[in-house]
Amino acid sequence: MAKQVTIVAGDVSDQAVQWLKAHGAQVEGFGLLTITLPEQAQVHKGSHGWDYTIAFYNDEGNDEASWIEIELYIDAYETSLSLKFDGDRDCSCKGRGCAECVEELAAIARGENPYAHHTPVPTTPPQSPAFTYVQDGTEHQARSIDWNKIFG
Repeated sequence: MAKQVTIVAGDVSDQAVQWLKAHGAQVEGFGLLTITLPEQAQVHKGSHGWDYTIAFYNDEGNDEASWIEIELYIDAYETSLSLKFDGDRDCSCKGRGCAECVEELAAIARGENPYAHHTPVPTTPPQSPAFTYVQDGTEHQARSIDWNKIFG
């Protein structure tokens, strides 16, 4: 079972915040951000011990072409998160990622949300009556009780 991860960081790019929110992360604060990742986030420790990555699977179950690189520091204000893309090294962007070689960026350029599968559409649960009462031999259901109607 995956566990929820919370990160406190001070050096977070606006792109990284937007990307995290699009993937269902909760981002709170100003200056020093508290980021709570959803359980489906893939957090991997790097080879240096102070570096991590955050990644997600796309709707087909494959790795997305984008991820966040984290550099941890003792001072949380210096901990940095930056958004990275797995671009084509033969492209004019030299592998940094652009709408020409990264489908996620191409979808954003077309006005689509390539991360929509991470943020399910909220549904309104069916409203059940809160109260059942009997008046004049008839059972009634209501979300609230108007006592004047019953005893008036």
